Amino acid sequence: GYIAAKWACYHPEKVDKLILLCASGFARPKTSFLFKLIFYSLQGEKGLKKIEKLIFNRKEIDEETRYFFRLIAKGFKPRKGVPRLFKDKEIQNLKMPFYYIGGDHDVLINIEESVKRIKAILPHVKIEIIENMGHAVYDVVDLIFAFLISEN
Repeated sequence: GYIAAKWACYHPEKVDKLILLCASGFARPKTSFLFKLIFYSLQGEKGLKKIEKLIFNRKEIDEETRYFFRLIAKGFKPRKGVPRLFKDKEIQNLKMPFYYIGGDHDVLINIEESVKRIKAILPHVKIEIIENMGHAVYDVVDLIFAFLISEN
């Protein structure tokens, strides 16, 4: 999400519509998760299940989602450091139809602050905060598809 947002900020003429899922860069991230991530990552399978629970905000996730998550986790190389916050002037470039989707229990992104800042700078943005959803937002294909085919 951060990379897509950054691209759109610097090349808005090349973006027809922008959809971001739990994207960073709009507010300071929640750093408490990083400490938990480091601690749990040292606990093997037990720790990985705890990380899944935090990211998905679920005690259990279905096997297909777990499999996909594990594939991502296997090859994931986390970025070092915290992505810098977008400047107001950069965000103002996002004049295209823009849809921001987040989970109300995101452990990485400060969704409330991100939404507050986005709305203050870009009142036209469509925002959807999904209840009982963590950082890993899923089952939103219908929302995304409806936005893509809309006339915004």
